[in-house]
Amino acid sequence: MGNDKDEISVGTIGWYGFPETSKMLGFRLCVGPDLVREYEQQHMKQSATAKSSIGARQAAQCAKVQLWDGGPYWADMNIGAKKPWECGYYFWWGDTVGYKRENDAWVASDGSSSGFKFGEAITPTYDRPLEILQNEGWITADNELGSKHDAAQAHWGGEWRLPTQHELEELKNRCDWKWTTMKGVNGYVICGRGAYASASIFLPAAGEGYGNALNDVDAKGQYWASVPNFALGVLN
Repeated sequence: MGNDKDEISVGTIGWYGFPETSKMLGFRLCVGPDLVREYEQQHMKQSATAKSSIGARQAAQCAKVQLWDGGPYWADMNIGAKKPWECGYYFWWGDTVGYKRENDAWVASDGSSSGFKFGEAITPTYDRPLEILQNEGWITADNELGSKHDAAQAHWGGEWRLPTQHELEELKNRCDWKWTTMKGVNGYVICGRGAYASASIFLPAAGEGYGNALNDVDAKGQYWASVPNFALGVLN
């Protein structure tokens, strides 16, 4: 890999099929420096990662960061995190509970269950046709995730939501990406340009959940969009 900005790429809906679980971007962001490497959509057969209160309390602690003129405001930390470099909770697409690691196991963020495993059998949105996702109420007629299945809305309320595919593509195209380490955590710092050059967010490489395991921490991570078949990967 080099450090050419053109190496940063974003997949299109449908390229890799439906990623089952991944890090959730619920509107977030932060600071850091170093070398731009690779940014790509990953097909995750059965995997997970994290983003986006203790409800309103945590949302109130988030800084809102705008990275380009007219763009959305991003949160400066993940769902379930207390600092921008923390991984926060891990979600399958459409999940609003979120899971955290305790004693090498997945535990529900609300304490409702422990010993959870990320897998096809217990992930109701995995590899489902759009028509079925619409009929079951997961997505709207516009193929966007319904608000009741949006983890950012569920955890933070207000106007918080998952980003759209277009917003994630704009994040890639209108900002500068640099692989770095923040407080011992690898990830990408994403900086605005021009009048927004002082604004930035940090996406930690939080790894991927598979079954009861957490793999590739500090090497890569996945961030959900509000549409099926689309997740952005941070990869060193």
